[in-house]
Amino acid sequence: MKQLKMLGLAVVAAAALAAFAGAGSASATVFCHNAETPCAQKWPKGTEVEFAVRPGTTARWFSGSNTLMECSSGDLKGTLSSAGSSTETIKIPINTFVWSSCNVGNATLETGEMEIHSITGSTNGTMTLKGFTNRMETVQYGTCIYTSGSTGIHLGTLTASKAGEAVIDIEVTLTRKEGSSFLCPTTIQWWEQWIQTKPSGTPLFVEPS
Repeated sequence: MKQLKMLGLAVVAAAALAAFAGAGSASATVFCHNAETPCAQKWPKGTEVEFAVRPGTTARWFSGSNTLMECSSGDLKGTLSSAGSSTETIKIPINTFVWSSCNVGNATLETGEMEIHSITGSTNGTMTLKGFTNRMETVQYGTCIYTSGSTGIHLGTLTASKAGEAVIDIEVTLTRKEGSSFLCPTTIQWWEQWIQTKPSGTPLFVEPS
């Protein structure tokens, strides 16, 4: 009985340690000028960042084989509210989230915020998005409004670049918030590629801190 009790305590302690370690590794993230850990030169708080729809690609919102909206250009702009540290991740409140050259009218109602976490064993990061809401005037259903929700969902992957051309690959599911028709799909897929345009030519590596 004593051995079983000791084994149980050991299991609980190990689980607690694993949970603590997991939480720490998930939050400890910085943008770095070099592929190195620890990072000697990280992007400072207040850095303005911009991404544009990658040339030659198309942003697409769809449900099954049915495309609701496509755009060939757009801009994403934000400012690092946190530079990241050993206890926090990188946060980027979004100032501008717009698309143009689209097949239908659209508007971003809430720009939201992105968070980035380093991916173990790489210089890339995984991204979450919360508080984002977009309205599109679809051909099929009229006005449809979709959201990421307020708690945050997986947005996609940020791929590092020494040349300052980091790429965001978006593959995310948005949920219907409201619309002029009940026919608006309950969820839609959003696929897109953004490429870093500012700071221009600045290397971007996602590193644990």
